[in-house]
Amino acid sequence: MFLATFGYVVYRLQDPEFVVDQSRSVNLYGRLVGNIGGFLPEDELMKSGFNNADVTEVLKVGMDGDKFYELEGTALKAYLPWLTGKTDSLSFTYPLQETRTKLTDAATARILAKYGNLPVCTSAQLRAWSFDSGLPSCQLPSGTLRAKSIDNLANQTATKLTEGIPDSLSVNQPPTQLLAARTNIALAFRVIYAIWAVTLFLALLYLLIFRSSGFIALAICFLLVGLLQIAFSLVGWDWITKTIGDFVGGSGEAKSIAPIIIDLVSVILGAMKTVMGNISIGFLISGGVLLVLGIIGKIHHSPLIPKDVR
Repeated sequence: MFLATFGYVVYRLQDPEFVVDQSRSVNLYGRLVGNIGGFLPEDELMKSGFNNADVTEVLKVGMDGDKFYELEGTALKAYLPWLTGKTDSLSFTYPLQETRTKLTDAATARILAKYGNLPVCTSAQLRAWSFDSGLPSCQLPSGTLRAKSIDNLANQTATKLTEGIPDSLSVNQPPTQLLAARTNIALAFRVIYAIWAVTLFLALLYLLIFRSSGFIALAICFLLVGLLQIAFSLVGWDWITKTIGDFVGGSGEAKSIAPIIIDLVSVILGAMKTVMGNISIGFLISGGVLLVLGIIGKIHHSPLIPKDVR
């Protein structure tokens, strides 16, 4: 029964809306935005004077939370049926032209705002600077031809930051790693279905054979499984999260993306923990009901009670 309920927890994760709701509940968007600055070109960031806080603000303007969760939901609706073996075809497309334009405009505005807080250039700084050097580290005197070109330079710098964003995200042929993972995931779901069928068959057979005694035995089983699920929720999920976090954080190749991987894993495990917590309550209630029914059945069929009284 514990394996059957654990399988149901995993099964719920194939619902895109459920996963997106869990992502919202842990503010996945905000956590990802806070860690995304390390993935942009460092040389371009230095030229524009951006720091991680600047990148975060630009991303919030260019792709807000609703847009991010829309993208996540679209991707999940394409990938989850394919990964779980419900369909053999994978087709995913999401346009990014509008997002890229918003990001470029937001980055341009941020660059100009930071430029407006710079001190006025000295004569030596003016002689040392040229258009080919990019944005100056000081403000050019107002009214000069060069000062009027700052808007263009800011836009060019912002464009370099966003030029790596494609017109759209499109996948028709999954990577080799996902193909291998799909085989295992599809097999896992077939095993889940088999466990459900066996568990249901044995429970019904037990009730058919033992009747009132079966109610009491199943009630005890339900109560024990419910308590086991609560115990696992208190300890197991935190241990799994910590173990995966230590593994990802300690991997030399994955250190740069460790925060995002850990956030994604925490969303998945958080969803599983929530579902299992709800199931454990259902098991405890069902166990209590079955126990009462079993006791009533025992009393009703007790040989100590005369037949005429019954």
